[in-house]
Amino acid sequence: MEIKQRFCLSMACLLLVPQLTHALDVDHEVMPRVLLSGRIVSTVDAKYELEASKETAAINTDDSRILLGFDKKLYKDGVAGTSFGITEIDKEVKFHHLNTYFWNQNFRMEIGKGSLNNSIIEFPLIRDGDLLTYTHILNGSSDKEFDQLFAKNLKSDWYFDKKMQKIGFWLSSRENSDSHEAPGEFDSFGVSYAYQVPENLAYVRTLRQIGFLLERQKVIDDGKKEWLNIFVAGGEINLNKRSDKNWSLATQYIFNLGLAHAHSAITLSDQARAESTALVAALRYTARPHLLTRWQAALTTAYKTYHHVDNATQWSVIPTLFYRLGQGIDLLTQATYHHYSAGLNNGESEIHVQIGLVFNLDININDSVGERDSISNFKQGYVR
Repeated sequence: MEIKQRFCLSMACLLLVPQLTHALDVDHEVMPRVLLSGRIVSTVDAKYELEASKETAAINTDDSRILLGFDKKLYKDGVAGTSFGITEIDKEVKFHHLNTYFWNQNFRMEIGKGSLNNSIIEFPLIRDGDLLTYTHILNGSSDKEFDQLFAKNLKSDWYFDKKMQKIGFWLSSRENSDSHEAPGEFDSFGVSYAYQVPENLAYVRTLRQIGFLLERQKVIDDGKKEWLNIFVAGGEINLNKRSDKNWSLATQYIFNLGLAHAHSAITLSDQARAESTALVAALRYTARPHLLTRWQAALTTAYKTYHHVDNATQWSVIPTLFYRLGQGIDLLTQATYHHYSAGLNNGESEIHVQIGLVFNLDININDSVGERDSISNFKQGYVR
């Protein structure tokens, strides 16, 4: 009887040990949160060059994109995850996000391919590239539109008030085009300060956002490495505090010290290397009956001058109208007038009209994480 009891006890221990070992391992049944976001924009574009009396028309799907992310809460503090996404731009489909990240109440870090920190204000335009030369710090090593917006980055943000104010630091490795040699290493770095209220407070605070940005960008010119120094400042305010009928004004200023011997502004990289000043302002009206956005009208104006390029100034006026047909589905129209002096674009002026639809997708599956800027996180410190 004693032998039988010892045998049963031994077998029970053998069966229990693997279970204990498995319990200490990662629980593979804990699913991550899944984030799916997308934007499909399709427009019919018509361009008319005034001096040449030339008309063109085409269907445009640029700036359509889809983004997929996965993240999990960590054992002690914060959230870690990954995101990857593709976009169509310049008639090509490319990865615009492919990175890993970590965030908590105080800090956020991202490593991999993603958006450049080269603009402060997101203006009410159909596409990011509609006023690209005015609104973003350009890439001095590439003439491709994609390379003006995305690159490989190491980013970090410190939220020193845990809520709406942050100081950002970044290192970026920008792509180069065939016509330019890139440094082949981290070729830009910068620091920024930003204050931005969360979406639920955007219509009831006077100041929506304000920010400052300093960047140094390395380029190769005539075989020598040189540095571009750029300063950006911007902000947005509410002209009234009505959530149902809101007026707001956004402005952004970019000063690029350029290279001393840069006297051309033909290509995007030439414009990035030339000393310049750009100013953009947008007046926006948003109709939100019952606090549900139904339509939005905006007028955006922009001016840019290149200081050491002969007769090189440009200005643009863009009225835009968005009408919400359903949740995430907008009918949109936009007219753009670009005027160039004789030193730019052969002095041509043009009118560009876009009419189309945009479908926005935002799905959150298995949300066990929450967001860093959510109300509950502000009050209770949910992410620890």
